[in-house]
Amino acid sequence: QPGGPAQAKWDARIATATESAGLINGLLVNDEGDPLNRVLAPRDTDHSELLHRIWARGAKQMPPLATSVVDPAGVALITEWINAGLLTGTLTAPVITWPNPASIIYATALGAAQLNASADVPGTFAYIPLAGTVLDAGLGQTLSVTFTPTDQAGYLVAQSSATIDVVPAALTVTAENRSKVYGQDNPLLTASYTGFVNGEAPGDLDVGVNLSTTATASSPVGEYPIVAGGASDVNYGISYVEGTLTVEPNAKFTDITFEGERQVRLTFTGLAGRVYRIEFSTNLKEWREVAAIETAGNGIGTYLSPPGVANPVTGFYRIAWP
Repeated sequence: QPGGPAQAKWDARIATATESAGLINGLLVNDEGDPLNRVLAPRDTDHSELLHRIWARGAKQMPPLATSVVDPAGVALITEWINAGLLTGTLTAPVITWPNPASIIYATALGAAQLNASADVPGTFAYIPLAGTVLDAGLGQTLSVTFTPTDQAGYLVAQSSATIDVVPAALTVTAENRSKVYGQDNPLLTASYTGFVNGEAPGDLDVGVNLSTTATASSPVGEYPIVAGGASDVNYGISYVEGTLTVEPNAKFTDITFEGERQVRLTFTGLAGRVYRIEFSTNLKEWREVAAIETAGNGIGTYLSPPGVANPVTGFYRIAWP
């Protein structure tokens, strides 16, 4: 007891409450050369000197008299008490306050705005999932916390939880405009994406985008919609913007002039380096080829009919290609 002759700093009187006896984390008169040693150290049997003394025999044994046999049941009981944190039966449960956090958008890492539980006593918080975690989109996801009070001799370790909604990020898929010349196969249809987060790309979608158009190789000159659709992913709310496939004329006349000796000069534009047939008709029913012209690098071609009175000048010309 305090002021008594024993060399100890703890109070062994039966009327003294355990939490006031100086046992739990109690300092030693002789720490055996290890400053971490205590009378009893919560969850630390290596540094609990009282435990060592009750299983020791000889000069250090406790009690020091009237026994030469270790009490295994007593050793086991004290060991269990230490490993349980030296609960005294009068510990108070901390009050943890943790309102459900506001919803977040996918790719927002958990941080102080979400992992913000508080307690009515000092201590530390350990969260699951950890700060920095990026949750998949989903409603009512559970966040958990374990609170360890600084004063473990007076307060219990406590747990709590909250729920959070993670809403999908917005992703816009735009079908890119394309063009082709009449008679050609459709070009490769492509799309652009706006809204990917977390370093993700089209290949990360659960289901990829499908692109289609009603145009075919034989579709007339004009504009045709390119439709994007079919994509899905739990983490994205996906919207689509249509594109346009423009079918352009393969070739067209740009200039017609008449020259001496009953000659006609036809200038046209088409695909660079492509051979076009110049055909002539007097009735728009029967056509015959009068020349095969290869366009220059700029796509321009020129046909000049041969001189002579036998050369047809009055009639119809058209451009044809294989």
